[in-house]
Amino acid sequence: MGQVRHGSATTTHAVRAAIQRSQASLAALSKELGINPKTVAKWRKRATVEDQKTGPKEPRSSVLTEAEEATVVAFRRHTLLPLDDCLYALQPTIPHLTRSSLHRCLQRHDISRLPEVDGDKPKRQRFKRYPIGFFHIDIAEVQTAEGKLYLFVAIDRTSKFAVAQLVETADRRTAWEFLERVLEAVPYKIHTILTDNGIQFAEQPRNRNTITSRPMRFDMICTANDIEHWLGRALGGQGALIAFAGLVALVVPVNALAVRQLRRRERAGLVLAPTPPGTLQAALKKPAFWMIAASFMAVYLNHGILITYVLVLFADRGVEAGLAALAAAAIGPSQVAGRLILLAAGARVSTAQATIAALCSVVVAGALLWLAGAAPVLIFVFSLAQGAGLGLTSILRPVLIAEILGRQGFGAISGAAAVAPILASAAAPSVGAGLLTFGGPELVYAVCLALAGLGLALMLVLLARWRQETG
Repeated sequence: MGQVRHGSATTTHAVRAAIQRSQASLAALSKELGINPKTVAKWRKRATVEDQKTGPKEPRSSVLTEAEEATVVAFRRHTLLPLDDCLYALQPTIPHLTRSSLHRCLQRHDISRLPEVDGDKPKRQRFKRYPIGFFHIDIAEVQTAEGKLYLFVAIDRTSKFAVAQLVETADRRTAWEFLERVLEAVPYKIHTILTDNGIQFAEQPRNRNTITSRPMRFDMICTANDIEHWLGRALGGQGALIAFAGLVALVVPVNALAVRQLRRRERAGLVLAPTPPGTLQAALKKPAFWMIAASFMAVYLNHGILITYVLVLFADRGVEAGLAALAAAAIGPSQVAGRLILLAAGARVSTAQATIAALCSVVVAGALLWLAGAAPVLIFVFSLAQGAGLGLTSILRPVLIAEILGRQGFGAISGAAAVAPILASAAAPSVGAGLLTFGGPELVYAVCLALAGLGLALMLVLLARWRQETG
């Protein structure tokens, strides 16, 4: 195979190898080979005889900024349009973009060639054919050194006419402003616009068609221009049935086990005796009662704040709306999963051990939510830990009360101890709103983590005192 050398090279591979093997001085080798001593010194230091690559170590555009280059890459990957179509769509956003600078940018990121769809490779699924004027509007995230930006993209499914705009925030205002820009840029009639169910384009399902619901500016612009606004379906009817079947599969075993245990107790003749007078008053005088109530009150206040503002907190951690909704929806099933784990453990785990594990899970969840800013995927682990921890505490609380405060007057004592957690759950939305107003999400993370830690600390102290008293 022939040698590939730099155009101005004065040495061959054989000469370079001889230099590296030789023990002679630089001056002697320079005189013998008729080359500059600096050249001899350079090749003696190297471990290879190949020329190094020239040019900058990290190639970057001298025309485009980092944000503009990220916009070009995101647009190309999102639309898969040819070079000239990308150029035509991006020039209104990046006026100094030329065909050559665009081509070099795509080459630097290894996306200068569109993926092949012929031959033995599976073909991409094609959209249903629509008349010209059917636009799909979507939002793509653009990561830069300065932070995260958002690229609005509108593309006609038939003509492939595209419009793009880079913005700092993706909210309702930027969405309808982009729609107005699309209407100005497209030279023909738009009859339909397809978007997802994001809050930028539509109200959340629970807020639609209610007394307080108002038409969105995006829809008003569509109506004024005789445009149909279609919303993409997230799961559809089949997906909803699958989700419902999954919930049934989780809930039915728990209820079946509970019914079996109740029937066994009935056969054994286990009947609670009437509550003697003064039992509740005596329990209220015990520090253990108030420590149980305070511990669970802190945990329920923590959970109430987090569950009320979970989507706001996930958005602050930089999570997309779809992933945030998916992670938030996992909290409920995780409660069932925690209870199933407890049932599977059975008598191998004591009530005290299970309670400590549940409260530790809530503490870990608070820490994971705080750390999710660096790794947004942690929100899914947070949902699992938070849901499992609260699911366990909800069934362990009455058992713990019975073991520590006794079974006599259990109904009255358990009901009294439940007042504090119920009040905490009721106050949680207002407390969370105040924290967000005065300190922002960071204050919410800190307070919720502190509440979880307080609940765990109170429970540890309570169980330590209980063990000392019972021997």
